[in-house]
Amino acid sequence: LWACADLGGCEVGKSKITPGFRLPAKYVIHAVAPAWTGGRREEADLLGSAYRSALGLALERDLKSVAFSMLSRGIHRYPAEAAAEIAWNVALSHAFSGTVIFVPYAEEDERLFSMIFQRLRASPLPTVWVGDEAIPVTQQRAANLKALPRPEEPFEAAAWMTGPDLSLIHISEPTRQ
Repeated sequence: LWACADLGGCEVGKSKITPGFRLPAKYVIHAVAPAWTGGRREEADLLGSAYRSALGLALERDLKSVAFSMLSRGIHRYPAEAAAEIAWNVALSHAFSGTVIFVPYAEEDERLFSMIFQRLRASPLPTVWVGDEAIPVTQQRAANLKALPRPEEPFEAAAWMTGPDLSLIHISEPTRQ
């Protein structure tokens, strides 16, 4: 809490980083994603920006992996399909070349991640769209994208964040006061 207090706040669509302290992660990136208001307030751009900002911080620090919870889901009520597409499109098109892991918020998110991953595997030349630009997805890039199964509730965060070959950072979505 005191580390976040020193950050001086953060705008929607941006992120800031703190040490991981006693978490099983080196850092925590605090990404501020938008609440869904029906698409009237550029929520898609802001959600994509939150992911890009977080991945940019991971790239700056030369991190090997990053784990995201589903930004803008839960109390922010972003539609699941749109949120999943934005998350994966940004992860596949960003310059960060480490492993990107998504942790589904709900069963619906888990189903959507699986569907997107199958679509990537089935396409002979997979692409993602960022604005009006089609970006080809290499097999290596697609292989660096992972989705964990949704943890059962209640769960210990450390139980799904750690593993023998992963040095993860966890992306949290702070609540607004």
